[in-house]
Amino acid sequence: MAQENISKKKNIERYFGNNLATVFYLISGFLIAGGLVGIFFRFYIVPCAAVTIVGIVLFFITIRMKITDSDYDESLNKSVATYKTDHVANQVIN
Repeated sequence: MAQENISKKKNIERYFGNNLATVFYLISGFLIAGGLVGIFFRFYIVPCAAVTIVGIVLFFITIRMKITDSDYDESLNKSVATYKTDHVANQVIN
């Protein structure tokens, strides 16, 4: 039981805590937007294109690292299922 509480706490901290993948995900969005604005207004087209490409590559790297709601829900559903089989399944309700 104590191990489950520690595991739940780690999941909550990982999901809501300081997540480096989320920071890089936001940075990639700003790089893409800044690069596209620079290309659109024709300011330093080659460096802006390079910034856009770096942003796109960073986006596709961090999208796989980012923790999603389904990842968090999966661990909660697993703990609920184990609780159900351990405590509730053996009870008879009249």
